[in-house]
Parts: sequence; C-alpha cells; structure tokens
Amino acid sequence: RVPAVSVQDSLPFWLEAPGALPIFADEHHHEPWAEPGSAPPDTFFWQPVLPELIDKVIVLDPHGGGSETDGAGPLGTRGADLNLRLAEKTASLLRGAGAEVILTRTDERWVPPEEKVLLANERGADLFLTLRRSQDPAGRITAAHHHGSRVGTTWAELTARAAAPLAGGDSSLVGGSYAYLLRHTACPALQVGLPPLADLAAEEKLTAPSHQQATARALLLGCAALQAGEQILNDQFQPGPLLAIHPDLFPPLERIDWIQLDGNFQWLPPRWGGTAGETVPLSAAPPTAPGLPCRGEEHFLEIHAGPSWQLWAFRRAPDRRVTLKKLLENR
Repeated sequence: RVPAVSVQDSLPFWLEAPGALPIFADEHHHEPWAEPGSAPPDTFFWQPVLPELIDKVIVLDPHGGGSETDGAGPLGTRGADLNLRLAEKTASLLRGAGAEVILTRTDERWVPPEEKVLLANERGADLFLTLRRSQDPAGRITAAHHHGSRVGTTWAELTARAAAPLAGGDSSLVGGSYAYLLRHTACPALQVGLPPLADLAAEEKLTAPSHQQATARALLLGCAALQAGEQILNDQFQPGPLLAIHPDLFPPLERIDWIQLDGNFQWLPPRWGGTAGETVPLSAAPPTAPGLPCRGEEHFLEIHAGPSWQLWAFRRAPDRRVTLKKLLENR
C-alpha cells in the first residue's frame, strides 16, 4: 500500500513487509529468477506468505502472573515467565504471517480470566490461544479444546501434529475440556499445556531460546494449518538439511546464529538436550524441531553467522529439490 521509489539505479534493493514475501531486485532491477536479457519490470508486487492469516485477530494468553507461578523449576524459573516468553516469540511469528496479535498480558502482572474473555470478545478475535504448564508426567504437550467445538477439535489435532517433533515424534495429548476460557470466548479457543519444569534437565531445556522458538513454530504451524489446511504441515521447511548438504556454500554449521525465512520467520539452530552445556548439532534439526511454513516455489533465506550475512533465493520443486541462487553476501 506504500509506494517506494529507487533513487539509485546501480544498487540492488530489498523491501520487507509483515505477511509478505520480500521484494528483491539487483542493480539492474531484475528479480532473482528473471530470464537473461529480459527487461526489468516497472512494477513489483507483494506476494503473501500465508494469505489465510493476514488480518486475522489472534489473542495469545500466557497463563500465570503475579502470585500465580504456574510451577517453578529447581533453579527458580517460573512457568508464568516461560509462558510469556513463548507468547512473545509466537506473536512475532504470527505477525510475520500478517496476523494481528494481542497478548492478554505483557508483564508479570496477573490478569483475571473475565478480563481476558472480554478483551477477546471486544477485539473480535478469530482465535484464542492460552499457554500454560501441563502436569503430563511424560513431559508431552497437551492440546485441550471445548467439548463439542468442531473447529477447536481440529485446531487441537493439527497443533498436536505440529508439536510432535518436540517430543521425539510421540503424539501429543488431545482432549476436551470445560475450562473457563474455552467455554466463554466467542471464538474458537485452544489451551496448550506445555511440559512442566519437573527437574533440572527439563528446566535447562525449556529455558533455551532455541527450544522456545521451536515451540513457537509449532504453534504457528497449528494456526496456519487450521486456516490454510493441513497440507501446510507437509510444506514445512527445515534449514538444517539444506545447510548440511551444501557445506561449501554456507558458513560452518556450528557458527550459524540464526536464519530468517522470507524476511518474516526466524529459525534458531537447536541448542538444547543432553547434559548441561551440550548442544544438538544443526544437522539433527529434522527429528528434533518443527519447521517453518513454506508454501509456493520461490523463497528467500538469510543466513546470519557472527558478522557474516548471506542472502539467498531458492526454488523448491514438487519433489522437494532446491535450486539456490546467492543474491548478496557480507563477509
């Protein structure tokens, strides 16, 4: 909706907008996959990454706050604080998909459930997602929906599928509930139960930013699959295998700090598991973490490793083969 004018013809340009694939053109104003010798376009168009999520109003409710700790770990980590961090990471991903996201709380204060319901109903929420610690002894993620809610049941099942890699492929627990927030919101609502801070190993794992971000990706995939169809779960993109296959093109795996897909979706290498201080290799990403939604053929990938930055365009064929093209690099 905002026009942009290039004032230097000899430089490439890169434009980003929430919910849209970035726009890139080289110094001659050609798009990444332009045919050799073709004339540059005089108009560039935004393409949505997930059109079904654009302008959807999603309320995220991190349970706890105040004296409600939602459990605590041996080192004193409060479940309520972890819920808020996860909500913030999930909000960032959903906003990158073009959704409007509202948090019921943004600090450690407690908010009465009646206020949460009123907030969601007044803002015309399309979805309501509450995050809290579960009591599942196996540490699995649970997904509870209101009894009789067809949309809620589907949403719970899709979220459970998206989150399964976080439990080593084990199915998450899905079931009905008469919880207050599920009964009183006017929109479909889901209560996700996260692993409890049961011991030191669980606390170290659950406080790792990479694990929180992986959980946020699962929640994003669940919302995307509900709106766009379950095929989105089969269109996930995992950076790990691509980087491992092409060690000559990308920085060493152990140096990767973070990756950005399509200008909107951040991916952190897995850095949790095992004993304290031990990290999981980046190449182990496929079985240990959900990926990112990746519809269509053409995408962009930013690789950040210390001061090094690379920008790639890539195409995915129906058989998942990837064609890469380096656009920019800063060493």
